[in-house]
Amino acid sequence: MTAEEQGTKKRSHKVLKGVLAVLGVLVVLGIIGNLASPSTSNTKSSGASAAASNSSSNSNVAEAPKVPGLNQPADDGKFRFVATAFSCGKNLYRER
Repeated sequence: MTAEEQGTKKRSHKVLKGVLAVLGVLVVLGIIGNLASPSTSNTKSSGASAAASNSSSNSNVAEAPKVPGLNQPADDGKFRFVATAFSCGKNLYRER
C-alpha cells in the first residue's frame, strides 16, 4: 500500500468519525428534548378510573372550540367561507 492510499484511508476514517459524532449528538439532543417535553399518555385505562379522572379534569379545563363541518360557516380571520364538499385521493396536478 502506498503512502497516498494510506493518507486517503485515514482521511475517510476521520470523516466517518465526524459524521457519526454529529449523529450521536443529534440523537442525544432528541432524547433530552423528548424527556423535557410534557408527556401525554396514550394508554387506555379502565372505565371507572377514566371516568373519575375525566370528571375531575373537565371541571378546570375549558372546552376547545368546535370545528365547523360541511355546509357550516367557518371564520378565518376577517374572511368567512363555507365548505360544501371535499374529496380524497385526487391529484391536483397532471403527471407528464
